[in-house]
Amino acid sequence: KVQYATPVVQDGMVYFIEKKATAVRIPKALDEPFEQAWVSRIQGSRHYASPVIHDGLIYAVSRKEMFSILDAETGELLHKRQLDLGSGKNSAYPSITLAGDKVFVSVQNGTTAVLEQGRTYNEIERNKIGTFRGSPVFVGGQLFIRAFDHLYCFGSS
Repeated sequence: KVQYATPVVQDGMVYFIEKKATAVRIPKALDEPFEQAWVSRIQGSRHYASPVIHDGLIYAVSRKEMFSILDAETGELLHKRQLDLGSGKNSAYPSITLAGDKVFVSVQNGTTAVLEQGRTYNEIERNKIGTFRGSPVFVGGQLFIRAFDHLYCFGSS
């Protein structure tokens, strides 16, 4: 049962990430049943932030900043890490974002960890702006973030 994070669809599969992760095959015809591909337990409670999938890896973060990397084909938990982005519990609202070869994990206090893609946690840098819950959006060479009282734009046109 997924109550908070938006399911993600890729390559004929729907991925539901919550207290457990579930992958379901989308049938090719309307009269065919859905088929569960795998179920995996992951640490962390609710997941408000929607995950991102790229190159066979699922990146997810729970509301209490438990970061997980799963194999999208098997559901195997490849890496987990309690993030310390300074926000405390119930803070990871923005969805994880992918831009180029970087993964962006943000929390409500405005801190964003920039990670290299891969099977382990490799943080490149951290940035902090004003508080926000909206998901970062990349358009061309620009990053937009809607904070509680500002709209930020980083990059060049």
